[in-house]
Amino acid sequence: MFLAGDRLIEAHNRITDPGSATPGVGAGILLQAGSANVFAHNTIRRSDDAGIRLAPIAAFPMGGTISNRFDANVVRDAGADGIAIGPPPEDGSFSDTVLTRNIVIAAAADGIDVEAPSTTLARNLAFRNADLGIEAVPEVIDGGGNTAFRNGNPAQCVGVLCRDRAGAKRRADAGGPHSAR
Repeated sequence: MFLAGDRLIEAHNRITDPGSATPGVGAGILLQAGSANVFAHNTIRRSDDAGIRLAPIAAFPMGGTISNRFDANVVRDAGADGIAIGPPPEDGSFSDTVLTRNIVIAAAADGIDVEAPSTTLARNLAFRNADLGIEAVPEVIDGGGNTAFRNGNPAQCVGVLCRDRAGAKRRADAGGPHSAR
């Protein structure tokens, strides 16, 4: 599902086996431009690329990719990262993305990979992913309550504080300046 637009609400979709012969295009949900969009309660299974990818284009004439929200989505068996945010374009037209209560299982890379500062991560769950459960640049906003376990990289999370399945906190690094620790 390729999207570009403002104030879209995409909810309760079931997307299975999205694929493409073009690398980077086989995402379940791909948002390249638009603001104030909500993606909630979607289920994506077996995507060739990321289950959900937010990859803004700097030259897109829509005025930026700002204040998009991804809430309570489930991504399973993604061919790359389960949820991939960024990297942001150099023009600064990308900010304030929020990821809450998403579940990512068995992605071929990271469960959630955030390369965009000012993204907020809260109450997400990532397990059985090939690399990290959550990988985030230091400038992300750690909203707390993220959980990661049984991922391929023993650090489980980088850039945010995560709990393991038993509820113990795991600090993989110092986190960013906006961490809520």
